[in-house]
Amino acid sequence: MSKIRLAGACALLGSIFIASRLIFDDVLLAQGARTAMGEFGPCETSGIIVSETGHLRSLITTPIVSSTISILSNATTTPKYPPDGRIPICFVTSQFATSTRNADKLFDVGEKVPKLARSPFIQFLAFTNMENLHAPGWKVIVKDFGLKYRRIITHSRWPKFQAHHDSTIQQMCAVVFYIDGIVVPKDSVTRFQNEAKRILYSQVQFSQLKHTRGRTIEDELHQILNVSKDIPENVEKTRAWLFAQPDFSSDIQLYENNQYGYAMSSEAYKKIADFFWEHYSQEEDSWRDQPLWAYCLHHFQTVPLDLPGRMLFLVDNQRKGIGGHMYSPEADNDAYKAARYIQRQKEGRMNILCTSEERHLQFGSYKIRCYDFAYWAKQCAPDVNITTGISIAEVISNHTEYDFDATIIIKSVPKNSLTLGVPGELGKVFIDIVDGYGLHEHKINPDFTVILQNNLHEERYPNHEHRVVKHWYNSYPADVERGEEDPEIIPAVKDPTPDILRLATVWNTAETETEGNCPSIDLLENVSYDCIEQEFDIEYWYANVTQKPNADDEVRSIMANPKLGRGKLYYNLFQQYDVLVALAKNNAYKLRYGNVQRIVSQMRSGVPVLVEVRGPVLKYFVEKYNYKCAFQRVYPDSDIWDFEEAVEQLKNPKLLRECQRHGLEIATEFSPNRIGRKFLRAVGYEGEIEC
Repeated sequence: MSKIRLAGACALLGSIFIASRLIFDDVLLAQGARTAMGEFGPCETSGIIVSETGHLRSLITTPIVSSTISILSNATTTPKYPPDGRIPICFVTSQFATSTRNADKLFDVGEKVPKLARSPFIQFLAFTNMENLHAPGWKVIVKDFGLKYRRIITHSRWPKFQAHHDSTIQQMCAVVFYIDGIVVPKDSVTRFQNEAKRILYSQVQFSQLKHTRGRTIEDELHQILNVSKDIPENVEKTRAWLFAQPDFSSDIQLYENNQYGYAMSSEAYKKIADFFWEHYSQEEDSWRDQPLWAYCLHHFQTVPLDLPGRMLFLVDNQRKGIGGHMYSPEADNDAYKAARYIQRQKEGRMNILCTSEERHLQFGSYKIRCYDFAYWAKQCAPDVNITTGISIAEVISNHTEYDFDATIIIKSVPKNSLTLGVPGELGKVFIDIVDGYGLHEHKINPDFTVILQNNLHEERYPNHEHRVVKHWYNSYPADVERGEEDPEIIPAVKDPTPDILRLATVWNTAETETEGNCPSIDLLENVSYDCIEQEFDIEYWYANVTQKPNADDEVRSIMANPKLGRGKLYYNLFQQYDVLVALAKNNAYKLRYGNVQRIVSQMRSGVPVLVEVRGPVLKYFVEKYNYKCAFQRVYPDSDIWDFEEAVEQLKNPKLLRECQRHGLEIATEFSPNRIGRKFLRAVGYEGEIEC
């Protein structure tokens, strides 16, 4: 072996050679090296050994400590990898969070990087604490630290700086490229194979990108506070610790830690990473890793290879989880929240918040979709806990006190959620539109899932994930507990028909020029028709409308019984009549996107229901079930009866019984058990349902 001194030509050759490795294959590179050597003479750059004749002999680990270059005419070091020289590469990421909603959205490997995905020498490994992490194309490695570390951020840093201790990594990977969840590699097998070889055959055996803005540790400590990446007391503790180190300098070079590569054989990297972890894992100061990592490199006087980041990776900030990597003081002790989340997942338990704006908490839709849903879940899904009666504004302002897997928001969206999202403690967010037709798609955060009343409603939210969960019939606990096939009371249909056929409409609709309001019975004989238009709270008007003896006592007794309540009063009212006339609502949105809850609630009472057909929803309803007890008002050419014809037909006891039977049969499809089950599945519950 001989030694010669070369000037800047070798450095130039090295930079040309390394850059070309990222673009061309190995054959062209070797040819390029020979051509270059013929011009510049023998030299070594960045661990590349070239013979005195200019031929590329081998790529081995050789330091460049000065301008003195060692030249080997017969290099013998051979990598222990496949004959074609391809290196087993692993892309490793880390996704630890208090819930999946807080985690970054990992890219779909097959979709984003199909060439890398097809390579048998490339693996994608995602470390996480969540078994249900959405990671298409990734091998998910679940690592549960429990409460070993109090910060979930510390859990997430273990795969970043300690993956070389993991048995899977040791078995599968020669070179590891760590990437944050928002980093996407460029789809070039050649570029990464060449970078892997460059890493393997260098002295330090790892590459990293210097901070793009040239920041120092001192700069970073200031910036951490400016952008809410940590809390002041943690940053001050880090500053104090660093300045206490005898070899510390405030102008130490900072590096980008969201992407870097290292060889599993790199003793330099492992020594630095273990030294880093010994201090970082004590959780005594900042959870930000860049300042401490930069100091560790400086402490061991180690300079990584320059990672050609722009040629290898893209950063997609849209993939950040809820919170956008901004942290509050709660992050200093949030591992217990993650542990509870994981335990719930393992045990099949779920915490759900059902909420709305403060003014909506008294609406009938909220009471049915939340209070009734929570009551049903308590009986039928004991592993589900549903919190109700709290406004969404209150929850967001005190979000650290809560810990939900899913949040259902009735007929509203949280303020500023379109731009800021919502706290991760709310879990996955569902906007239950019900009849909130002013909730246009552009007002709803694209990460939220919408819950709709029918499939037609989907056309208003084409860019949102959606679920269809209809209203169940409005009944009362004693009836619900008997099951969908066994109503508490089925009133008898009298035969022959009574002298007067008693009709009623409960909840009238506004009158228009051609439709709405209760139809006239002026042309009908032996028919009475009560058109009842009152508020939802029946207990305040039941006695006046029914004129029953002791009605006030009946109201007090029923409302005091938790198994009965308001629903029982309604059913008692319904069952005073022979036929209930269910009128269509005039609102154009409700006619197209609404529900049939009012109709099926009346059907469940056992009283025959005469349905007005108007609009797509009701037309679809009567056609789907072939329901004959229906009428239309201003469509004389229709096959459906007009109102007078329908009432005359219903004087036939046989038809009345058929309408009763068919109505009860239809109502079973809208039972609390069926709709409640669908509701739980829609928001992600996968556990047992006992009803």
